[in-house]
Amino acid sequence: MNNEKEPARVPWALRDLAGLVFPERCPVCDKPLPFGPRCKAPLDAQPDPFFHAACYRKLAFAEEPYCLRCGRPLQSGEIEFCRRCAGKPSALETNLPLLLYNEAARFSVSHFKYHGRQAFALPYARLWMNRRGKDLAALKADVLIPVPIHRSRLRKRGYNQAALFAYELEKLSGIPCREDILIRSKHTGAQKELGRKERLANMQNAFRLKVRPEGIRCAVLVDDIYTTGSTLESCSRVLKAAGVGKICALTLCIAAE
Repeated sequence: MNNEKEPARVPWALRDLAGLVFPERCPVCDKPLPFGPRCKAPLDAQPDPFFHAACYRKLAFAEEPYCLRCGRPLQSGEIEFCRRCAGKPSALETNLPLLLYNEAARFSVSHFKYHGRQAFALPYARLWMNRRGKDLAALKADVLIPVPIHRSRLRKRGYNQAALFAYELEKLSGIPCREDILIRSKHTGAQKELGRKERLANMQNAFRLKVRPEGIRCAVLVDDIYTTGSTLESCSRVLKAAGVGKICALTLCIAAE
């Protein structure tokens, strides 16, 4: 007879009732969602209970055909790679974005990143896995590695949004999240106004190993936005030099050229 006691569980009803006091918010508009259970909803639930229906329609998804390197939608005449990626060597094999960085995504990511909306990590991880989970499974990744932020920025912000996103993806995909491999050793400052070459120069030596990636054949970097790819490229070069054979990435959004 098994006399071990099961750990105490918070009933779903109580968890849902907490929403009356602390209502969950739609990631797109940042306004409260209707009261109701959400946590057990299947990934492909329609309508998605984590978004207002009208807000969900404002999101633009990255669809084929897209660049095999960065994931940006291809323009007419481009076959496999966009003009940014064609003919340019890279330590990063491919990036899998979920959304195009339109006005709705820009507002949402800003609140996720700068205004304490840490809870947005869950609905976006669910949405990412619903739309691109098969693509992630095909990579046969050993680990998810969130792009680290500098300790000074972490102290100011209180969290790393890429890590929150990665841990939610870990729960859904079963691929372990490792924050202990990379560290951001250089505070690069804002890169919004910099071009691709300037960003790459700014990111030089911005990352280093914290722990050697022993036994990792395929690593998937996780970040919120792919703009020029300089941050992911810098991380990829460090991992490649440490012996990781295949480095890919997944992002919440991808910016237009």
